[in-house]
Amino acid sequence: MLRISPYLAGTQSQDNPEQRDQTFRLESQSQGYGNGAKKFNGPIFDPDIIGRWVHVLTMPQLIESRGFQSETHTVTTGDGYILQVFRMVNPQLPNSGRQLRHRPVILWHGVAVTSDSWLFSTEGSIDSRGVYNENNDVFNDCERTVTSTLAYTLSACGYDVWLANTRGTHYSQGHMQVSYIGHSLGTAQMFVLLSLVPDFERFIRPYIALAPIAYLGNIESIGRLGVPLEPILKTFPGPLGIPVPIAQLIVPIDAAHSGASVSTWVYGHLAQLVVNKCFRRFDYGIRENIRRYGQSQPPSYPLCNITSKNIALFRGLNDLLADTMDVSLLVQDLTVPLLDNYIVPDPKWNHQDFQLGVNQGYISRGFNYWSKQGIPGPTPLPIVGNYFNSFFMA
Repeated sequence: MLRISPYLAGTQSQDNPEQRDQTFRLESQSQGYGNGAKKFNGPIFDPDIIGRWVHVLTMPQLIESRGFQSETHTVTTGDGYILQVFRMVNPQLPNSGRQLRHRPVILWHGVAVTSDSWLFSTEGSIDSRGVYNENNDVFNDCERTVTSTLAYTLSACGYDVWLANTRGTHYSQGHMQVSYIGHSLGTAQMFVLLSLVPDFERFIRPYIALAPIAYLGNIESIGRLGVPLEPILKTFPGPLGIPVPIAQLIVPIDAAHSGASVSTWVYGHLAQLVVNKCFRRFDYGIRENIRRYGQSQPPSYPLCNITSKNIALFRGLNDLLADTMDVSLLVQDLTVPLLDNYIVPDPKWNHQDFQLGVNQGYISRGFNYWSKQGIPGPTPLPIVGNYFNSFFMA
């Protein structure tokens, strides 16, 4: 006889053997061991569970095959693995006269199996009264007579049952690690994240920065004309731009999509970076800076804290926003070796060519610039293709 201790209930004394015996007593029905055990006539595993020996049922199907309901949840571990967890819901609990116990029960499987292993002991079903029975032979009253399949038994008795799955099982093979390609402001945002939360680098592999932005003190673009508006931009937060559907009626599609609404604080922050020639946090003014940062001036982003060795920089020689001097300052602050620090070998390559250039596909690390006029050379690859091949095909 297999006894389930009263520790789940949380109300019985752990020192009272009589109470322990009365809480849950599971009699093994299938193999004939234990006093009073009954031999189960039929295959060892319930044919419903394995889909009449042909189609293996999923975890939700297994739960629902006995009259219970299933919920699917995901849990992300500290190191980025995504585990699938199933909750078993007893729809007949109100009819049984019992209440859902507030303390959940987690069932975690052993090696070489999944959460399914808690569900394929014996065929059974729950009726409209909330009584769970197996083989129309053993009826669970949660006290003197209990059924053999632990998950169904606990749920029938009012426990909030959760069935987890170890990483690597077919229910838990997801991971949060992604590849990130940022352009312009999209690179600054990732540099901010990796500097403030260095450990986040384990989720980003690789990080490819196109026309990288951090320092802006040497920009020569028309954007510098908006720098004097910084006080106004900071004072009146809100969206600034022309809605794309309207802009498309006025200017070509590429220009229309370049005027999308952006927060005035984003523009204000960029203006501050131009003036101060630093890569630092938003400047709210002395009083608010002291309240938020504990100092009168905003602190710089600690680029030296970045630990990722999976960063590749791509930049052009004719970029008036990601100026070569500013990018060099960024590289100096990074204390880790770069995957690459690539300058596109085209003297006309500018900031937007990474997205709008008609010859993007002809620029690749390891290849010279091959014009579309057919200059002999090796077959070109996409500009970042080598890095994706190395990470995804390994």
